[in-house]
Amino acid sequence: TVIPQNNDFYDPLTLKIIDYIKFNYTQDISLTDIAEKFNLTEGYVSKLLTKKANLHFKPYINSLKIRQAKTLLSEGSHNVSEVSNLHLLFYDQPG
Repeated sequence: TVIPQNNDFYDPLTLKIIDYIKFNYTQDISLTDIAEKFNLTEGYVSKLLTKKANLHFKPYINSLKIRQAKTLLSEGSHNVSEVSNLHLLFYDQPG
């Protein structure tokens, strides 16, 4: 699931959270990290993503990682082994 290009649909806080995720998805981020960053509860962050953007945290991060891995592989700049070592792929994410 990737965010549509028309960001007018989302409120400013949801957009900030989505942007934060998009810029940090290669790091080991969790709902807790996002909640602390924006001074919110994990439940509220999860609800914002789900209700306002129709996104679920883990599947959204995974879709970003898959998209980036596909891009790197299709460009031919990295092989499968290299992409798997870039920490783009899956790990057990808390929250």
